[in-house]
Amino acid sequence: MIHDRSGLFHFSCGHMIKLSVPALIRFRFALKRYLHVPSIFGSDINKQSKPKSREHSSPSFLLPPSNRLPPTRAMATQQAWMDEERRRHLEEFTSKPQAMIAICNEIGVVIGEQVHKDIIRAIVQITGYGKQHVKAAGLIKPREFLPDGTLCTTFASDFQALVDHFLVELRAGVLFFPKLLPDYDGWKDSFWEDRPQWKDGGIPRAEIRGNMLLMFEDIKNHGVSIDLTGAEVYQSFTTKDCDDCGSGIDTPGDDIVYCDTCHVGHHQSCYNIYPRPVRTTRFPISVTYC
Repeated sequence: MIHDRSGLFHFSCGHMIKLSVPALIRFRFALKRYLHVPSIFGSDINKQSKPKSREHSSPSFLLPPSNRLPPTRAMATQQAWMDEERRRHLEEFTSKPQAMIAICNEIGVVIGEQVHKDIIRAIVQITGYGKQHVKAAGLIKPREFLPDGTLCTTFASDFQALVDHFLVELRAGVLFFPKLLPDYDGWKDSFWEDRPQWKDGGIPRAEIRGNMLLMFEDIKNHGVSIDLTGAEVYQSFTTKDCDDCGSGIDTPGDDIVYCDTCHVGHHQSCYNIYPRPVRTTRFPISVTYC
C-alpha cells in the first residue's frame, strides 16, 4: 500500500487500485468483518481479531476436547457426566443386598469405628433389630419377592419411608454425615477422606440414603455383626421400650426404669436393677445407672 500526494492510496493485490481514505476505511471494516484479518492501520495491528459468528470459527471436531467448550461450560458438562455415572452406579449397587463392609466403603465410613457403631446403635434403637421383641418399624420388609421368587431390585415404599424418617425427621443425616466433623472421640478416625455430606444435597444425599437403606436391610437380615461397646446413645432415637428386650410392657416387680443420663429404659430383670427404685412422682421411674 503506497500513499501519494493526491491523497489516494494505492492498494496492490495483483492490480493497482486507487482508493480514497473513506473507501479505504470501508474496505478495512469489510476485511475485518468477513475475513477476520487485523486492521491495516497500525493501531489495531497487534489486536487479535475474534470471529463474530460460529460459521467462521473452526469446527468443534477439529479442536482438542478441552477446547471445544468454554471453561465454565466444559466444567459443567464434565460434572453432569460424573453425576450421571454416580447415579448409574448407585442404582446398580442398591439393586441387591450388599455386605456391610461394601456399604461402609461407599459412604466413606470406617467399619467398626465410633461413627459406624453410633449409626448401628441408632438403627437398633428405632427398629429393635436383633432383640427378643422387635418393634413395628423392625417388621417392615425391605424388598418384596417377585412372582419368579427373586427379590425386587427396588425397596418397598414403607421401608423407604422408615429410612427417610430416620434420616430427615430424626436428623440422622445431619448428625452422622456433617459438613464439618466435630471433635467427638473417635470421629476423626471414622471417615475416609472422600465422604458424602448430607447438606450438599443432590447426589451425595442420594448416596447416603441409598446406602442407609442397604445398611438397614443388612442388619435386619443378618443382625448386628460388630461389638457396640462404646457406642453413643442419642436421645433423639430413644423410645419408651426396654433397650434390652425391646418390649414396652412392664409388670409389677419388673418395671421399666429410665436412666437420668442417657434416657434409655430397661426392665429391672433385663438390666438387673435391684432393689426396685421408689416411685415418688407420677413420672416414669428413673435412676442414674450408666
